[in-house]
Amino acid sequence: MGPFEDVIESMGVECSLYVHLLLKAPWGIAFETGPHARLLMIARGSCWLAAPGIDPLALAAGDCVILKA
Repeated sequence: MGPFEDVIESMGVECSLYVHLLLKAPWGIAFETGPHARLLMIARGSCWLAAPGIDPLALAAGDCVILKA
């Protein structure tokens, strides 16, 4: 098992939902808080991740982020 699978397994993932979005500036997405983790993969372009308690984080193509409440 690779590092990615190790992380997903340690998080106790039981199911998944896949969404593929094609967005153009200006855009934004708000996720409801809750017990579910979010896996974000930036395929092209760039964006900013803003979340309570952290400074905004610049993301670019190739970046992958796992958010868990």
